[in-house]
Amino acid sequence: MNSANIKLEKINHLILKHLNLILRTKFHDNLKLNTISFHEVKINKNRSNAIIYYNFLLDYKNSAILKNKIAKELEKKNKTLRFLLAQKLTIFKTPKLKFIYDDSIAKGLKIEQIISKINETKK
Repeated sequence: MNSANIKLEKINHLILKHLNLILRTKFHDNLKLNTISFHEVKINKNRSNAIIYYNFLLDYKNSAILKNKIAKELEKKNKTLRFLLAQKLTIFKTPKLKFIYDDSIAKGLKIEQIISKINETKK
């Protein structure tokens, strides 16, 4: 891994750390944003854009409705999040933020439920 990639990884980690802290401290009273967790950041090579992957651990029966509400709320708070992030980072330019829902946890829970049902039928 060359030094440019190491620096990008450090920036990814810092963005992830600070966004989660901002979410917990500045938006603790926002019920929609209080249910999510950022778990991965991918910044592009020129550091102008960052994709932030998030998920939530709530009622998966209504997850489509909740997912849309959270996505709208994140879009509404995007500029505020970027501004607060810029105050924490010591890089020249704070990247534009794009939030993407990661459904890997929901898929994992579904697979776990299927395996549990298969195991129950075998007994």
